[in-house]
Amino acid sequence: NAPDADLLFRSSNNILFRIHSRNLEVTSGGFPPAHFAHSNEHIDLTEDSSTLELMFHFVYPRSQPNLEKITFEALAQLAEAVEKYQVYPAMQLCKIHMEKALPDHALDVLKYSLRHGYPELIDQAAPHVTLADISAEWNSIPLDLLYAWVRRSYP
Repeated sequence: NAPDADLLFRSSNNILFRIHSRNLEVTSGGFPPAHFAHSNEHIDLTEDSSTLELMFHFVYPRSQPNLEKITFEALAQLAEAVEKYQVYPAMQLCKIHMEKALPDHALDVLKYSLRHGYPELIDQAAPHVTLADISAEWNSIPLDLLYAWVRRSYP
């Protein structure tokens, strides 16, 4: 939260973040262009304040948060947010930490890797996904995930 920032974002739980548009321009590809920054209104984001706080660390030149110390749920939410907003300094780091979450969170990692086009991670995650994992979420499993799982688990 920078008092001289020109963008104001509001989290899903109504916390405001003041961010410099220049930082977003050079570190991300998924936010409004700088000319939008002159509005006095806030921009509503769908992510909660914890996720946004972590993500916005990556748009400033400072020490980054230690992702080893956050829960998998927080990591998964951060990984989705940095992909959604294309926060380049965090994308690869989140991918690496999602990979480290294998085999414990194989189905979630497989979903993430399919959504964001990480074929190597798909190959790593799929063999760790069990039939029980698939069965537990059968009604919500996308066909591309099922196909990737079968193709890589039963070559």
